[in-house]
Amino acid sequence: MGINYILKKTETKQHSTNLNLVYQNSTNQQEGETIEGGENSFYNGVAAYTLGYPERALNISLAANVSYNTIAADNNLTLGPTLSIGKQFFDKRLRTNFSSSYNTSFANGEQQNNVYNFRLGSNYAWLEKHNLSLNFLMLFRNSTLNTGRDLTITFGYSYAFDNFKLNLKRGRRLSSDEKEKGRVAKNRENTLRFRYRDISYSGTIPELSEQLTNVYQSSQFADIPQFKKDELSMLLAITKEQKKDEAYKKSALVFLAELYSFSDFQNSYNQALYAAIIRIKGDMRKIDMILENSFVETKVKLDKHALSKNPDDPNATEEQWTEYKRLVSEQEERLQKLVGHRWMENNFSRFNEIEDIKQSNGYLKEFKDVMSIKSYKLYDKTGDLDELELYLENEIIDYYYKKSLGIVNPDNFELKYINKN
Repeated sequence: MGINYILKKTETKQHSTNLNLVYQNSTNQQEGETIEGGENSFYNGVAAYTLGYPERALNISLAANVSYNTIAADNNLTLGPTLSIGKQFFDKRLRTNFSSSYNTSFANGEQQNNVYNFRLGSNYAWLEKHNLSLNFLMLFRNSTLNTGRDLTITFGYSYAFDNFKLNLKRGRRLSSDEKEKGRVAKNRENTLRFRYRDISYSGTIPELSEQLTNVYQSSQFADIPQFKKDELSMLLAITKEQKKDEAYKKSALVFLAELYSFSDFQNSYNQALYAAIIRIKGDMRKIDMILENSFVETKVKLDKHALSKNPDDPNATEEQWTEYKRLVSEQEERLQKLVGHRWMENNFSRFNEIEDIKQSNGYLKEFKDVMSIKSYKLYDKTGDLDELELYLENEIIDYYYKKSLGIVNPDNFELKYINKN
């Protein structure tokens, strides 16, 4: 559900707000019964305020984002603000934008990480057909396991070719009467032609509507989620209502762009997930050492505790009991994180190429299926591959850790980095 409201509008200034809410629920059942952990819910809310100066080609926006999802008994919360500024120069040939956002995540009420990012982008149209872009992204990530900084610089150039046709047929030159008859016949038929990607569409408006319907219903787009199908059905209905050629063509191209966006997303989804896994693999050795040292540190404290050798000591004080129980719980938690991390590291060792992600199976395929729609909604809203990559990185770590809880034996481990004696 979305709403956009213009608070005030003058020639020099415009105030507007918008609110978007998303709710999604899925249930995994076998033989009519919901399996353990098969009930998932996803909530997302975005509220924004925009101050625009039309004469200056300047827009300033402040937004807040909240995402909350539940998987079985676990819940995750992510929230944070975003500030963005957009400005156009040189008769709108140069478009610039700056944005900064902060997000913090919680798992079952405990804070997991903080992420700050700063983006600076520019796009310049030169001589109509040339387009230059330069973008900077600086990201700071702090979590309970590691701290990282990433700098991404992207430069792009594109050239737009004019539409052109080649007439390879040779024949006699038509007379003036024949040309006039041809124009009359063409007008009578009211044919329309346009091309999208590698497919040409041609015919009368009813014929084109049938062609668009056939493409929409083809097997290529069978996996589009229902919420997107509802949107596409509405766009197709709007297209079919158009009576004028130019309006029909514009509406049809909008429909086709949205139709192909999910197929395009599949490639972006695999690329973002592959990049996230490669980055996780690069950090795993350092994180493994941190987790082992953390476990050993807690174990040493527990071994030195007065109740370690005699947990049933009747003379122990309440303070001693409280501290002893805390250390026992902390040691179990840190040990579980250590063995879970090593189990995940072993699983990730098989993912070395993008094809390993595309042709996934087992837990990775399960993760992709669970996160596909949520990731698509995020990417469809922002179009930001870096944000999608960061989102998948956090989610897959959490997903594999929770899987390890019911699989890995916490007692089955060895110390790698310290003197075992």
